[in-house]
Amino acid sequence: MNYRFDGEIGKTLAEEIEYCNVNPNLLQNRRRGIIREFRNQKFFSPDLVVHLGQNNDLAENQKLIVEIKTNVKTSNKDLAKDILKLNHYIRVLYFEYAVLISVNTDFEELQDQIRELIPIPANFDLRERFSRIVIFNYLNGLQSTDHLLNILRRVPVN
Repeated sequence: MNYRFDGEIGKTLAEEIEYCNVNPNLLQNRRRGIIREFRNQKFFSPDLVVHLGQNNDLAENQKLIVEIKTNVKTSNKDLAKDILKLNHYIRVLYFEYAVLISVNTDFEELQDQIRELIPIPANFDLRERFSRIVIFNYLNGLQSTDHLLNILRRVPVN
């Protein structure tokens, strides 16, 4: 198979995004006095994808989808949205794995932030998807990686 590495391919998806028990108020956009819910978002544009091609939507050809954050401190809203989008790509577009790459962020602080935003999933399907979302962090030459489900299960070190 000749897999492709593409950037910023936009997709319009009809399925509602799952909130995964994230506080919905955190995900609202307020523009011109109108509140727009993230759940109603239909257009998605991931940073990177590895797949057979944009027009080939068979599950076995969707390998990896990536969101990238380079901020020293990503806002709760942006971090939650990216994680929910990665879950959405796995659930709706059948990607095998999803990765959040965080650069310039302390990994312990990032993990604590994720735990504050997203509860440990109770349902099996969500746990299975969260085990296929990988959080990769790079700061000052140090690389750290873990699965989202492991991060949520781990008790923070004080």
